Amino acid sequence: METTISLLKNHARRIGSEVNYKEIPYPPTPPTNETYHRRYLYFKYGSAFFVCYADSKELGPQGVFSGVFKILDVPSSFNAEFRKRDILDKLNVFQSKSGFKSGIPSFDSKVRIKTNDKALLKRFLQERNMQNLILVGLNSGDAMLIGINMLDMGFVAELKGKAFIGVYTQMTWIEDTNMIEKLFKILD
Repeated sequence: METTISLLKNHARRIGSEVNYKEIPYPPTPPTNETYHRRYLYFKYGSAFFVCYADSKELGPQGVFSGVFKILDVPSSFNAEFRKRDILDKLNVFQSKSGFKSGIPSFDSKVRIKTNDKALLKRFLQERNMQNLILVGLNSGDAMLIGINMLDMGFVAELKGKAFIGVYTQMTWIEDTNMIEKLFKILD
C-alpha cells in the first residue's frame, strides 16, 4: 500500500512538478519520550501550489491543512474566510447577526464569511467570477474552505510574504489526485 507522501510525490512527478517535502522532528518530550513532527509537502502546477501541512503539536485550524493556493493581488494584511452555510447557521439566531454580508442575497444565502476588512471584501466580491470561484470551491468536496491569507505559508518560498487565496480543507491531507486536479482547475 502506497503512503500518502509517496502517492503525492508520484502525482507531482507525473505532472512534471518538483516536490518539496520536509519532516522536522521536535525534541522528545518526557516522560514518554514521544517525538512529534512538523511535516509539509508542496508542489507547483501552473501558477498555483498544492500544499499539505501537519504539525502534531499544533492544535486548531493551523495544525493540519491541505489544498491549492495561488498568489492574489490584495494587501497581505487582508484576510477573509468563506465556508458553506449549514443547518446550524440557520438554527442559531445569534450567529445570524454576526459575520459579513456581501449584499448579494443569492451569495449570502449560501456562504458564511469572516473578514478583517469589510470594504475591501465588498469590492472583491463585486466581481462575478470571484463569487463563482468561491461557490465552486466550497462545493468541490466535503468540508472545503476558501481563504485569503488565512494560513501561514512561510514554508512555501514562493508564497512567503505574499497575499494568496486557497481552496483547502483542515484536519486532513487531500490524497485523491482527481480532487487535486479539480482544485487546480478552480484556481486556474
